[in-house]
Amino acid sequence: MAGAKTAAARQAAEPQVLVRDGDHLIFVYERFLATIWQVETRPDAVQQLVRFAAELAARLRPSRYCLLTVVEQSAVLPTAAVRADLANMLRDSTPHLIRFATAIEGSGFRAAAVRGVATSIAILSRQEFPHRVFASTDAALPWLVEGLARELGAAPGVEELASVLDYLRRPALSGTQLRR
Repeated sequence: MAGAKTAAARQAAEPQVLVRDGDHLIFVYERFLATIWQVETRPDAVQQLVRFAAELAARLRPSRYCLLTVVEQSAVLPTAAVRADLANMLRDSTPHLIRFATAIEGSGFRAAAVRGVATSIAILSRQEFPHRVFASTDAALPWLVEGLARELGAAPGVEELASVLDYLRRPALSGTQLRR
């Protein structure tokens, strides 16, 4: 991808797992904050995401970051209160976000319903940054990398990010800090 440096051209950072449990995973990789919702989107997990987003924004200031949310096929629809909390988090994060991508995994009625929820959260948050909903991380990652490369002049490659996601999604991994 134009503007994105390859792993050979730059030294990649290690992914930092901020929290992992049976329902979700939140991690940071370079200028990407990612959440993978696996089962239930709980209010306490959203508050963790809010805290981590604020901490990342403060650490990177004045630079911005990209946000990726992955909703696995096994994830249930969030409650109205949780949707409102997510919309508030996005509204508060507006000055710090380059782009926000939501990858809804799966197909059929359930995936369409989740895409509708993602769209409603976007509308509620009145976002001033680009947001798109994708059917997979494979579709979302090039768009995020392009936005980061456009803003900063360099970004991890799509393959590198995909590898990090695959690595972190392995069920045997746990803990707060991972080393490859």
